Amino acid sequence: MEHANCTAISASVLAELVNTSAHEFFHLWNVKRIRPQALEPVDYTKEMYTRSLWFAEGVTDTYEAYTLVRTGLWSAQQFYTDFAARMNEVEGRPAHRWQSAEQSSLDAWLEKYPL
Repeated sequence: MEHANCTAISASVLAELVNTSAHEFFHLWNVKRIRPQALEPVDYTKEMYTRSLWFAEGVTDTYEAYTLVRTGLWSAQQFYTDFAARMNEVEGRPAHRWQSAEQSSLDAWLEKYPL
């Protein structure tokens, strides 16, 4: 989880650590410095809801993978394989048929963080 001037990353395998590190590194610019207006002012003490999280996180996810290619940690084929897996995951979720990207943005806080 990222905060104003740091991030905490927990990973059980090296590949997960590399991916998460690349993702959080790109957050230095995207979302931390360049962010949707709904996230202003930033309050790290609570959830901050925005309908545009799908875009902010989607761009970050794309550049996470692109960064791994640019650093030589991934081949172009790994990038395309990862991209295809992400697309298949999204398309395999039943909610993509009835829930908009904006609604998914609002529900993102419920997905990975226990209540």
